[in-house]
Amino acid sequence: MKYYDLLGIKPDASAAELKKAYRGLAMKWHPDKHAENKAEAEAKFKEITEAYEVLSDPNKKEVYDKYGEEGLKGGPGGFHARSATSVFEELFGGAFGGFGGMGGMGGGRGGREGPKRTEDIHFQLAVSMEDFYKGRVRKLKVSRSVTCGGCKGKGSMKEGAVSTCSNCNGAGREMVTQRVGPGMIQQMVVQCRACGGRGESIAEKDRCAKCKGKKVVPEAKQIEVRIEKGMTPGQKIRFSGDANEMPGYETGDIVVVLMPKDSDAPEDDDDDEEEPDLDRDPDDPTPPPKKAPKAKKAEAKAAAEKKGASIKPKFSRLRNGIDLVIEKKLTLSEALLGFEFSIRHLDGRILVIRSPPGHVVSPDDIMIVDGEGMPVYRDPHSKGDLYVKLSIQMPTSEELKDPKTRTALKALLPAAPPLGSDVTADSEAHVAKVYNEEAAKAKQRENAERSRGNAHQRDDDDDDGGRGGGGGAQCRQM
Repeated sequence: MKYYDLLGIKPDASAAELKKAYRGLAMKWHPDKHAENKAEAEAKFKEITEAYEVLSDPNKKEVYDKYGEEGLKGGPGGFHARSATSVFEELFGGAFGGFGGMGGMGGGRGGREGPKRTEDIHFQLAVSMEDFYKGRVRKLKVSRSVTCGGCKGKGSMKEGAVSTCSNCNGAGREMVTQRVGPGMIQQMVVQCRACGGRGESIAEKDRCAKCKGKKVVPEAKQIEVRIEKGMTPGQKIRFSGDANEMPGYETGDIVVVLMPKDSDAPEDDDDDEEEPDLDRDPDDPTPPPKKAPKAKKAEAKAAAEKKGASIKPKFSRLRNGIDLVIEKKLTLSEALLGFEFSIRHLDGRILVIRSPPGHVVSPDDIMIVDGEGMPVYRDPHSKGDLYVKLSIQMPTSEELKDPKTRTALKALLPAAPPLGSDVTADSEAHVAKVYNEEAAKAKQRENAERSRGNAHQRDDDDDDGGRGGGGGAQCRQM
């Protein structure tokens, strides 16, 4: 990931390794050491300082490891609220005072800083291939925090009840010291444990009865996720300003990441079915409702297939996102004389696919059906192609046991090549066995044991001969 690469460390690096890496790079790229290319040095210095501040904060590091930079859009104590200069001075404490000011950097103490913002809320939504193909609107319930209506986000109904946190003096962060080894301690800045990073405190008796002084209350919100035709796994749908609210902060976004549904999961073709909550209140002990079994739908599907109705194959996408692939097994007759089969497409249409006239299918042949792939995102009238990967199902011994059938096939099919002209009545004939992996492995182990046993026997014989044994000398004289 970017921050680890910038500092040249691994995700499991210790706090001491992280600090050492930052100190070296900060000294190397400090702008006051690069008068000739100051702009480049300033950009590099800000990048490595940003990386250090995130990775040195356990809370931010956890968010970054899960969601990357997308999950670090400000919020309480976010790195956007601190300049690269302040982090550098905090770590080095003026001990390296040979450098001048950094007023040229946009993030300096005198520079303007962007508004604080609550963190985005990320969800992963499993989407079936059918929904990617046809499009769908999913209704999802999420839990978030909103400004308390009782105290209007002040935390107390009493005027003047809110005071500056005495633990962090309103900064929302505090310096903690921890032992990292024998004779070694580490200092690091973390979110204030007394006020939760808010920089304020309210006496318990003065706290708002509705929000308990937290300024926000939980709210269940329903959002509609519009999955458009042709969208791809990994694509994000953003709901601006719908994340957790916090007085004094801009509200972040809800970000829904579309993920492919497990191909082994049961298909869900009912657009009206109520979806489960993506995010449930952790304090709510009520288990989520269970979906009703789809026994009738499964029975109807099985009955249709039994009657010979067209089946829906397993569809997958090529890397370009718009071409689809299915697999089809053909009989030997279909491979030699031509095939014709029907499938049910992702949108329910029945397609009849035929081979080109006179074409003989070879093993692993691939056929292309133009224009029957995935719709192009935001241009659904254009589609990719459908690739059909063919394999040949050879006849079984049972199907060919009738001598008349075998004779007829020999007459129809090309004759086998003759034996070599040097084959005589004295040539050795062998009947090959059908390969069985388990039996073959057992045979290989047996042969290996025999080989090792023969090798040991030869070594023993050589040792006897080397000692001048009579038997060895007699054998050589014979």
